[in-house]
Amino acid sequence: MSGSDNTRRLSACEPVIQSFDTKDNIQLAEHVTIGDLRELMKHFTNRERKGREVQLNKTEFVNAITELLASSEFEYLVAGDGFQKQLDMLFNKVDTSCDGFVDWNEFCTYMLLQYQEKDAGDRRKAPFKRGEKYVRDPVSKETVTRVCFASNPSRYLSITRDGCLSMWSMKLDMQKSMQVCDTQTTVSFFQGTGGTQRKQRLWVTDMVVMENVNKLVITTTSRDMFFYDMSTKTYSVQFLLFELEYVPLCLHYWYSKAEPGGRSLLMFGDDSGAIHIFTFLQPLKGLFEAPSKKQDGHLKIYFKDLADHAQRVHYTLCMGGAVHSDWVRKVIYIPQTDYIISCSSSSENSMVLQDRSRKKKTYIYKVRKGVNCFDFNKTLNVIATGSTDHYVRLWNPYVESKPTAILKGHQTSILDVVINDSTGQLFSYSMDLFLKVYDIKEQTCLQTVMLKFPRGSRLPDHGPFVLHMQKKVANALIVCSNDCMAELKMGQPAGAGGSLKAVLSHERPISCCVYAPQTHQVMSGCEGSVVTVWDVNTGGRMLKLSNAHGDQEITCINIDSRGRRLLTGARNGHVKIWNFNNGHCLKMLEGTMEAEVTGITAFSDKNVIYTAGWNKCINVYRDDSETFHLKAQTAGWRGGNVHKEDILTTAYCPPNLLATASFDGEIVLWSTETQKILRRFRSGAKSIRQRGGNKRPSSRAYQERAENRNGASPVDKVIFLEERVREKNSEVSELVSSEAGHVYFWNIYGVSQCGGSFQVACRDGESVLAMTTDTKSNRLICGDTAGYIAVYDIRTFCTSSTLKGPTPKRLTAWHGHSSAVTGLEFVDHECGMFLVSCSADCTIRMWNIHGHFVGTFGQDAAWSLSDRSSFKYPLTPFEVEGGYPTTFIPSIDGSGSRPEDTQSASGGLQQQDQEIEDHLNVNEMEAEAKILSVTPDFLGPKEDIKDPEDIRTTNSPMCLPGILDRNEPWGSDDLKTWLNTNGGRGILGETWDKTYKKRMVTRQERRHAVGTADTKLALRFGHLCSPFAALTTPSMTELSIPSDLPKTTRMVNNNYGFEPAPDNPKKLTVRFTPDPIVQAVAKKSQAVSRPPSQVRGL
Repeated sequence: MSGSDNTRRLSACEPVIQSFDTKDNIQLAEHVTIGDLRELMKHFTNRERKGREVQLNKTEFVNAITELLASSEFEYLVAGDGFQKQLDMLFNKVDTSCDGFVDWNEFCTYMLLQYQEKDAGDRRKAPFKRGEKYVRDPVSKETVTRVCFASNPSRYLSITRDGCLSMWSMKLDMQKSMQVCDTQTTVSFFQGTGGTQRKQRLWVTDMVVMENVNKLVITTTSRDMFFYDMSTKTYSVQFLLFELEYVPLCLHYWYSKAEPGGRSLLMFGDDSGAIHIFTFLQPLKGLFEAPSKKQDGHLKIYFKDLADHAQRVHYTLCMGGAVHSDWVRKVIYIPQTDYIISCSSSSENSMVLQDRSRKKKTYIYKVRKGVNCFDFNKTLNVIATGSTDHYVRLWNPYVESKPTAILKGHQTSILDVVINDSTGQLFSYSMDLFLKVYDIKEQTCLQTVMLKFPRGSRLPDHGPFVLHMQKKVANALIVCSNDCMAELKMGQPAGAGGSLKAVLSHERPISCCVYAPQTHQVMSGCEGSVVTVWDVNTGGRMLKLSNAHGDQEITCINIDSRGRRLLTGARNGHVKIWNFNNGHCLKMLEGTMEAEVTGITAFSDKNVIYTAGWNKCINVYRDDSETFHLKAQTAGWRGGNVHKEDILTTAYCPPNLLATASFDGEIVLWSTETQKILRRFRSGAKSIRQRGGNKRPSSRAYQERAENRNGASPVDKVIFLEERVREKNSEVSELVSSEAGHVYFWNIYGVSQCGGSFQVACRDGESVLAMTTDTKSNRLICGDTAGYIAVYDIRTFCTSSTLKGPTPKRLTAWHGHSSAVTGLEFVDHECGMFLVSCSADCTIRMWNIHGHFVGTFGQDAAWSLSDRSSFKYPLTPFEVEGGYPTTFIPSIDGSGSRPEDTQSASGGLQQQDQEIEDHLNVNEMEAEAKILSVTPDFLGPKEDIKDPEDIRTTNSPMCLPGILDRNEPWGSDDLKTWLNTNGGRGILGETWDKTYKKRMVTRQERRHAVGTADTKLALRFGHLCSPFAALTTPSMTELSIPSDLPKTTRMVNNNYGFEPAPDNPKKLTVRFTPDPIVQAVAKKSQAVSRPPSQVRGL
């Protein structure tokens, strides 16, 4: 090629690269500054290399980054677990050309893309959309002190510093306003034994709603506490608690929603640093004692006379005195642990976590400039604090020495913080009118909003409580400044509105996927020409390549032998090579004709690439590092064009075996060293397959051709049993092919014949497009066109040329997708064995080897393979999305698939795999054992299916919850009763299905809690099963009854007695011995009354 041909020429349709870094990767955009980049640039410029540009190899690059981070405030990253692995991944991302060297231009390009990705990611997660609503109090011009929410009806209540109480609708429309506390108020107080009155000016310090008693509490600087009755249209003062010892500054009220009439707590902090608690014993009957004499107006209670109301309220002073050495700015009660959290501006006791009963440890947190505000969330178990030093700190409630994280970004003092547990986000507001949104888990700033209050010429002034988050009804955040309020809508949370949106990994049907064990990543391709890279550890998307092959569908995907490059084949016959760490297109292989590519094999050490597809031959490409466009060699494959029909699938087994299978059922085994035929097989299928409704999205041949000339079935998939291949035993079968819903085992070292076959598709008419095995070739995992996935034990199948062995036991099977399964990958992870499946239903899902659902790639909530609680199991994908799956699979071998069968059949495999799961602790192993008791996710009747036609005559499978554990066999009447006739819904309707589902789940939960009932105990009393007796009745012992028991007078007169039972001498039976005279008289009377014939008989 000429020099111009060696340069990269992109097509008119450029691929669009979108990268999504997870928190486990080093994100330099968040860890380095301009000064750090200048220091790093010296590593590239201070090295002189003759003949080529200054570059760093992997070791030099890793040392440079380590030195950079070790000298900065992020030195903790260097000592973290897996730091070396993260640096290796970082080098692979920066090395766009995959040549093992990185120059300064490549590094700068990567940093620029990472900054762009960070901004794009922040915009995607931003909870607030522009267009906040501003309102102004038309009555008062003073600063808003507090905003509260009141129900029945739902409304906002705001109070200004001068005592103007305003009521707003949920859309912030003013309803009415009233003056609850006059600026000039007559206050009564006592000096000695006499009382005087005076006029003084007051300011409102806080307000709280007592929802269970419909009261509103307002505190003022005059050391008064007003209790307003909200049951009437005009709020009126009901109680006035005056002459408190100090000025109350902050309020908090708690009551049990389960018992609104039970004890409730009203606590407040004052300007002396103390915290006071009022415990109302029966709040619904009254907060205080009724006066003995009738009084005009409201009831006035002197604080020192509070002991006279001991029948209604108890007063407590926390810790017997001051908790803080400065004003208490906020106080919160935690009912789950009976703890109280409070904060102040003191540097010695900035925040205090104390037990209300003083029996537990008190935690004291120290911040140099004190704590202005805080918020606690029990769900996330985190405390967020804001201070005048511009920092937001996250604390573990039980670690007082230092915060778990420090969030930077504000330039002025922080006034208020609020935690939103539903999204895992933190809202913080500073004095310069900036509102920031932080992701608590990732500890990054997602959004910054500058509020523009209509304040005119006034300087911004804020009350003590600036933020109010209202998740109920409005789902909004209210921000106060001066006499204005701003409403910021947070958007509808996921799953709200009563409907669940299905999680899709791709927008178009997925045709293929591949797993890279070196990086624990899954790559997938779809009909929309989109390639996506997924993180197996979290299920998050790491890279997205849109328009990878223009408008051409991606038909196959693979990685090279080193695991560094990704190869994708398209419908038009072209193949592209990518750096899947950064999305850089390295090469393009031009196809010999417009024919679908179905197989790609790349050897990095030999610089050769083999492709096969509908062109019926194998193409050979020389992997020239200097050339972007590669063309197939004219000499071609030395073995020639053997296949007469389209090649549908290929498989490679190290070191030199390549298998190709075509539409006419022919299977050819090649040697990649000599490119010659080693074996030639032909499918043993007798019948012509007729495709069902779920066709492979990338196989147009099935629609264009009705049958093959030789009557054989097309080969959908072929794989090697690599563990058997390494043994090179001529007696065993090492190659597996999928044809017409059956799998066939072929011997490649011995006689070229089919060693055995069995059906793996859930029913006739379905095909198996995806197969894989575990690392030891003990399990065969298959996925069919109906969306079902099955796992078989093939340890003893086809291990002898004379005896193929019994049909493999199906260990488990489940309904994984709503459409055809197009790809399966086995993941041998340090946390266990998992499966990745992709389907034409646009989803990629992850399971463990037992079929337990981990999650769908691309879902909002990330999973952790080391944390089983993050899995979706026991839910199925259809239950997660709010649907009703078809979960019944008829047994092919007639043995059914019940939990006890699954457990016993997989016992040997679990014993062999024990060394893989040795890292799990005892609790996890016990949890796994319990989970196995309800495996698999489908259950069906245990009956022999003699005719496959009987399977097809059933309209559709039964609709049952995936965790239903029914051990008793199903009868034919039961099956007919539960069959669906409504496309996935029961014949009694959707409402009944939901009710039945809840009932079944409840029963299953009880079984998990109590255990499996013993049938011998259940049938202890005759043939009536008593579950209660079976679970609670202790074991019974036999007692011998003496024969000389006393007799009643009636028994003596009637000649009753006791004698041993004939069947058991230990048991006594009642014996009746009639009197001889009475017996003779009875016979004589019978003879008189009978006919002569009967008398003669006597």
